[in-house]
Amino acid sequence: MKVIFNADDFGYSMATNYGIVESAKRGVVRSTSILATSPYFEHAVELYHSGASEYLGVGIHLNLMTGKPLLKGHKTLTDANGNFYKHNLFDSNKDHFDLTEVENEFEAQIEKAEAAGVKLTHIDSHYGIHMIDPLFQVATKLAFKHDLPLRMVDKNRRNPLSRGIKTSDKFTGGFFAENATLDYLVAYLDAKAADGIGLLEVLCRPAFVDLPLYNGTKYSMNRINEFAILTSKELMDYINNRGYELVGYDILLDE
Repeated sequence: MKVIFNADDFGYSMATNYGIVESAKRGVVRSTSILATSPYFEHAVELYHSGASEYLGVGIHLNLMTGKPLLKGHKTLTDANGNFYKHNLFDSNKDHFDLTEVENEFEAQIEKAEAAGVKLTHIDSHYGIHMIDPLFQVATKLAFKHDLPLRMVDKNRRNPLSRGIKTSDKFTGGFFAENATLDYLVAYLDAKAADGIGLLEVLCRPAFVDLPLYNGTKYSMNRINEFAILTSKELMDYINNRGYELVGYDILLDE
């Protein structure tokens, strides 16, 4: 079985960026996804061009929930202060989003990453927003346009819009919070291998912690624990003994 450990939130903060890069250098992470809307985007790009691109594939982490958009003048995507709607308001507003605004904002985020010299490997999103209706139709359109793989859950795979889009055979976000343990992870990997899964994506959020991360999300200190597990000798030995292959989304670009 091939496994993509994708570290979300590249660009969230400097400590996040360093933690992700170290998770790739010292552990199992081979893929990440970058937040083009973040103030720390340029720092992530600097690390990418300073050597991380040799061992870490980078996708786009589409965002409509944290901070401000790249484009000005959105009528439906932001609050009165020009910020994206946060968790408590996002769900109640998403059905009223102008999908043209969504597409334009997503496209701007993709273009910013590409203009910075990042060779994108795939598309995913902050808090998985691209996998919910009606945003999934925009994400699939952009995946076809840019010929990029797209993160999907099982529901998305059954959607007619997703036919022909490259993706993993299985995706899990279950390595999280109380389930972010070595025991949970190895049991899950073995179960999916027994199911005959060829390519599995495991979402993870390894990071070091600084004030922007600590103040920006309740899930901050947990990321140090994820880092410790994902860079542990125990996990590396287990993967080698099982014969699992660590890959990035770029494996789908070569098909």
